[in-house]
Amino acid sequence: MTAAYAGVCMLCGRTVGYAVQGTFYTQPGGRPPERQGRHLRCGDCKGGVIFEPDAMLPPDWIARLRREEVASMQPRREARRRAV
Repeated sequence: MTAAYAGVCMLCGRTVGYAVQGTFYTQPGGRPPERQGRHLRCGDCKGGVIFEPDAMLPPDWIARLRREEVASMQPRREARRRAV
């Protein structure tokens, strides 16, 4: 089972973005897809988007985006127990 899926437009064949472990990343420089109900539509031609298993590792820009997301997260506060 692959962890990455490529979102490809069925009408124009453009790769809209990638779904990696449940998170969708839009291709840099491209138009983001539009949601129509439960389905995604291509931002350029409004064609349906199909997700194909991507056997290759996700592109480097996805790894960079994920690192930036982790770095921007607030650290969790530790819960202290009250002394009795």
